[in-house]
Amino acid sequence: MVAGMIGKGAVIGMLKTGKKGLYVFDKEGQHYQVSPPCILDFYIHESRQRAGLGKQLFEHMLKKEEIEPVKMAIDRPSDKLLGFLNKHYSLNSPVKQMNNFVVFDDFFPKTSEKNNTIDSDKSGDLKKKESANGLQSLSSPYGRYGAPRPPCSMGQIIHNQTSTINKGQEPTG
Repeated sequence: MVAGMIGKGAVIGMLKTGKKGLYVFDKEGQHYQVSPPCILDFYIHESRQRAGLGKQLFEHMLKKEEIEPVKMAIDRPSDKLLGFLNKHYSLNSPVKQMNNFVVFDDFFPKTSEKNNTIDSDKSGDLKKKESANGLQSLSSPYGRYGAPRPPCSMGQIIHNQTSTINKGQEPTG
């Protein structure tokens, strides 16, 4: 802070949010395509931490976004932020993602909700259902994700398999 700014206000913290298109995995390995509200940056100046200002800022954001903290993805959270979420919102056991985002168990639909994410209409065509936080299950047996894939050469090297396929054998993924 510049000495001439004393008494005229200063930024003591920030909280940046936004929606991001993400692929996330739950603890069972089921993957989802989501566009949830995300915490992108959260910072309170060291001299003002542990005075309740972070909690006030976070609560204001939750009210404005009309969301529960468990339904948000967090970009590269620090250990301090994870501790803050555990202390104030009982969010523990984060599910760390390969894209450096973190979500929590209740971010994902429960088992009964998972079974209802894909539904078929009268014509038999499959359609996706979205849950409240935009989760879409990608487990459809049709479309490009259900098509058989050729074997992966890197996978063959790792598992010491040959690179030829029997003519009667269909490649599997």
